[in-house]
Amino acid sequence: PAFGACFLERHQASQVPGSRWHFRPIIRDFGILCVAMSSMTTPVMLKLCEMSKKKDQEECALIQNLLPNWPTISLTEARCYDYVKFIEFVSFSVASLLLCVLATAIISSHTLLTLRAASNMSSKLRNYNSSMTRVLIIQAIIPLVLVVFPLIGMLVAVILHFGGPLPYSIFFFLGTMHSPTHSILLL
Repeated sequence: PAFGACFLERHQASQVPGSRWHFRPIIRDFGILCVAMSSMTTPVMLKLCEMSKKKDQEECALIQNLLPNWPTISLTEARCYDYVKFIEFVSFSVASLLLCVLATAIISSHTLLTLRAASNMSSKLRNYNSSMTRVLIIQAIIPLVLVVFPLIGMLVAVILHFGGPLPYSIFFFLGTMHSPTHSILLL
């Protein structure tokens, strides 16, 4: 939501008054509200996964208690090793993030095209708005590379049943690099 609001405000700052792309504040607030509401689906999905996981954990505990008595029970067949909820959650997250990336790319390209065509704006103001938009794009690329790509990688690794911890460790490491890399970039 924060990046969406920043890109929308940057877009609106570059629009000349009277332009059909210059939205009223109520329309901008509604757009930001929609993006914020979509970000609330993540905690809801996590709660749904947690609720189903409690039932799965009870079944897994029962199977693990039975294992010494019946060694023929296969733990790999237990529902606690089912990746369906993980795949559903990550697939939804990746799809949501890719839609946000697409919307941001459209807004950014429209902002830059508007700035190039703005004849009633001083060149100094046009260059300022253009450079601020480019800086915002660079700031938004870091989360894309260090959050979305590792999520896609983990999803592919789970779907293709990659063996061993190495692929997951690499994707997890890339995901954890988001915060320090973003902080360094802002400095």
